[in-house]
Amino acid sequence: MGFVEDPGSFLGVACPEDEARVAILPVPYAGTVSYGTGTDKGPAAIIAASSQVELYEARLCAEPYKTGIATLAPIDVSGTDRQVCSRVEAEIGRILDRGMAPMMLGGEHSITSGAVKAALQRFPDLSVLHLDAHLDLRDEYRGSPFSHACVMRRVRELGVPIVSLGVRSGSAEEWELAATGKGIAVCPRWSMDDLGFEQAVAGLGDTVYVTLDVDVMDPAVIPATGTPEPDGLSYAEVVEILLGLTGKRVVGMDIVELAPVDGLHAPQFTCASLAHTAIGLFWPPATD
Repeated sequence: MGFVEDPGSFLGVACPEDEARVAILPVPYAGTVSYGTGTDKGPAAIIAASSQVELYEARLCAEPYKTGIATLAPIDVSGTDRQVCSRVEAEIGRILDRGMAPMMLGGEHSITSGAVKAALQRFPDLSVLHLDAHLDLRDEYRGSPFSHACVMRRVRELGVPIVSLGVRSGSAEEWELAATGKGIAVCPRWSMDDLGFEQAVAGLGDTVYVTLDVDVMDPAVIPATGTPEPDGLSYAEVVEILLGLTGKRVVGMDIVELAPVDGLHAPQFTCASLAHTAIGLFWPPATD
């Protein structure tokens, strides 16, 4: 497998797509943001910061880049939110069909519905782990059914079991829908230390897609996001949740909703480090 130093690639290391096991897919979309702006700059910021991440992941005693990570060109995000989601679906499908695992970097959260749809077509037993401060179960928001505030409603309509962790915000209608338990198990932030966490995670099947909205973490950890909520998870708690997926088949992941702030480097470095750890955990390099 050939590796070449490249500051424009994830971790600063380029791998040919035909040799890669993981594909970094930047989706710089900000079409339905509703408060803070800047998610279109998130993917580039994460990739740039990743060049400062040590290639050795000490937790895992491994060098995840050796699995083969190809950094793809950003998706075209022109047009309507529906068109962007369709392009995401097509590109995620192409990545999966080539035998790679997608690590999608957003951009706002609306893009996840396209990725899940593509994964479901190839893995009928798919379930989704949703890490987020918000339920994202609105039927429409500001006139769009494909808003970032509606993404898990669209995923739920695909018939995919969803487990939502770390949630602490939503409308009355969203909480009522979540309380039905139909297609979705929610463990709010305030129940994360109780039995509710274990019961919620038990709702995941053996095949999992992970979607991580960075606002699931506390604003002290990730202040650079469009809709921050207080009392979020720590970085260590998020990593522990991912470690808890050991034994599952994770077929894809996204990290969304980073909105970089000029002069503040920690948020994008945190996202890059998290993606690095997740790649090493879910798609480790082959052992000799």
